[in-house]
Amino acid sequence: MSSKYPKSFKDVKCDILGVGVSNIALLKLLHREGAIVTARSKNTPSPEILQTLNALCKRVILGERYLDDLNGQYIFRSPSIRPDLPEIGNAVSQGATLGSEWELFFHRAPCQILGITGSDGKTTTVTIAEKLLNRSFLGTKRKAYAAGNIGIPLISLLDTLKHDDIVVAELSSFQLMTLDKAPESAAITNITENHLDYHYDMDEYVHAKLNIFGNNCKRAIIPEHSFFQNIKSSLSQHNKKVITSGFDKNNDIYCCENQIYYHNTPILNVSDIVLSGKHNIANYMTAIALCDNFINSTVIRCVASTFSGVEHRAQLISEINGVRYYDSSIDSTPSRTAVTLSCFDKPLTVICGGYDKNLDYSPLADALEKHATAVIVTGSSAPKLLAAINALHKRSFSVYHESDFDSAVRLSTSLTVTGGTVLLSPACASYDRFSNYKERGTRFAQLVTSIT
Repeated sequence: MSSKYPKSFKDVKCDILGVGVSNIALLKLLHREGAIVTARSKNTPSPEILQTLNALCKRVILGERYLDDLNGQYIFRSPSIRPDLPEIGNAVSQGATLGSEWELFFHRAPCQILGITGSDGKTTTVTIAEKLLNRSFLGTKRKAYAAGNIGIPLISLLDTLKHDDIVVAELSSFQLMTLDKAPESAAITNITENHLDYHYDMDEYVHAKLNIFGNNCKRAIIPEHSFFQNIKSSLSQHNKKVITSGFDKNNDIYCCENQIYYHNTPILNVSDIVLSGKHNIANYMTAIALCDNFINSTVIRCVASTFSGVEHRAQLISEINGVRYYDSSIDSTPSRTAVTLSCFDKPLTVICGGYDKNLDYSPLADALEKHATAVIVTGSSAPKLLAAINALHKRSFSVYHESDFDSAVRLSTSLTVTGGTVLLSPACASYDRFSNYKERGTRFAQLVTSIT
């Protein structure tokens, strides 16, 4: 496939829309190549970022009318900015090329890319895959990198990558909406309701996710679910190798009687996996299938027995006065919080709430009924959470509303008895107060460690 991007952006006029981490990395690349860049942002960035913009850009446009008079030959959007905004459409109709940091990476990367998306489990699966590959590459010059939506901008790797390296890219629905060059091998962990504050409806969200299996994708790993049966047939008709994973023997990789099998050959005992929960077994099966050309059962067992999880995913922070505190700030959907809850026993105090992505919280309320002793709701989504909880036919747990996050954490310490657990599992995004889930989790840890 010929690239829609030039080999160099020297003297090319470019508009960058949004000034998050990934677009700052893109800006630095464009500046090195001699591009004429205008940075545009609806919100005023931090003083540090503003200093960078002023040093590297021809113009910086901030405020509500940041999209006025788009005149770059290339327009690079942040994932949070929809590609179908009228101002962008008008610029494209006048001859501009709409692109993004991650699309430019896919066109320029010298090595193989493995892609992972899904509503839940992406970060853990990407991390497992990266660890499997690097364990297999020990003693060689090859290296695997985990990047993308996981926190490391893809574009920042271009100067580092060699031809035989591998990138495991975590891709969100926002990124996949316009991706025109798919990974060579790609996986979907699952699809549940998510990001309906951004997408018009579930159909658009699902279509974006499926774009990871674009024209040049050769291998597709999909989960066992009736939803994916038609998708499997469609992918096969387009000459893609399809691998299914699940807990039924009809799948290519499956778990049965505490053993994971791949093509009916046992490759891993579930007891070897340090991470708890059925969802993590599924994450391992997806990662193994995605990396199967590069790994063996010895590598798999080594990683499974040593990898204790990603930061902010059911991460034990401390045990104080007989109470254990877990940070699962990465849980930004009701379905993910429900899965996390299943890993804990009562007595359990749960802190939920944050930025509302226009999701249905009734399944979360059912999960809280099964697992929670006390629930503290906080953040802008609190009214919807309370409504879902109050709609329960019966409720055996106590409910508290604290609008302030810090107050919610402090209240949890007084509600939880010795031998109990406090779990931060918001079921919501963080943007009502924090810049991302990591900042939220870090603040939780700070508050916990200050307990005396």
